[in-house]
Amino acid sequence: MLNEAQKDLALYTKLQTVERELSRLSEMVSDTRMLAGAELYQFARVTYKMSKIAASLNVPGTKSIVDDLGLLYAPQGRSNQPDVPLVVQ
Repeated sequence: MLNEAQKDLALYTKLQTVERELSRLSEMVSDTRMLAGAELYQFARVTYKMSKIAASLNVPGTKSIVDDLGLLYAPQGRSNQPDVPLVVQ
């Protein structure tokens, strides 16, 4: 019986270490995902603004780009606020 308890304790200790490392890894993945999302958001904003400028200058093909990207920036019930995209999943 004592032998089984020692095995359980050893397993518990090893799994605790694995759980701690997995938790750390999960946090790193989450942080990296959040950073990638922020960079993507910034890229989309720049692309949308540049496309709006190009469309105002009548550059061929840019109106459809502005229309498509504009769907991401649909009004969300706030006035006098900067463009904020809807989350698309």
